[in-house]
Amino acid sequence: MTTRAEIDANLDAQLACAGTLEALLGRERDALVASDVASLETLTREKDHHADRLRQLGGTLEALRSAAGDASVGALLERLGVAADRWQRLGELAARCLQANRDNAALLTARQRQIRSALQLLQPAGARQQVYGRAGTSAFDFGTRSFGAA
Repeated sequence: MTTRAEIDANLDAQLACAGTLEALLGRERDALVASDVASLETLTREKDHHADRLRQLGGTLEALRSAAGDASVGALLERLGVAADRWQRLGELAARCLQANRDNAALLTARQRQIRSALQLLQPAGARQQVYGRAGTSAFDFGTRSFGAA
């Protein structure tokens, strides 16, 4: 039997975790702007940990809802007398996290374009290099660029 205490504990944990994730995403944005690679590595691990924890808590809440036989989480909360505003706050917080993550991805993409453009200017004519990307090693053709002749 699903109890109000279980639901309250789950919602409290989700709200805390999502709040921490939102703060991490803000710190990630600052690190992206500052090109602070060391901080980005740490923040990425922390962000992944909290995102995984949120997924686990969401799965637990869904299991509690299913075990209780309610058609939706909203119906379960209403039946147990849990304030709907907490569920709404969680949804709003999750939406802010999603937007912050998308914004950070856009910053990262812009930075990658800037770096690729700079590298194209520095490569010798006809160079074809092996570079490390997100998927590992791949060939990358930088094209040709003449810097003058002697």
